[in-house]
Amino acid sequence: MNVIQRARQEIMELQRRRAAKNRLDKLTSTEDQVEVELFLDDLAAEGIDLKSPVGVAIAMRAWALKKGEQLHDEMERDHDGLTF
Repeated sequence: MNVIQRARQEIMELQRRRAAKNRLDKLTSTEDQVEVELFLDDLAAEGIDLKSPVGVAIAMRAWALKKGEQLHDEMERDHDGLTF
């Protein structure tokens, strides 16, 4: 195989890999978007108003719980003063 053929083959392989990565990224992005939309629908169904500080605090804590994340002490202190 000469240098030109090898270069062509390498370029085609790189293009194939990039296309596969782009398809995977798009699929992941779509899944994430659907998850967020469903979460927002759940908040609305529960009557959570995202225009109020209390609603935002509830949404943030619910999302963290959903994702299994721990909230930092500062965030917990910020939310302690909110009236529910």
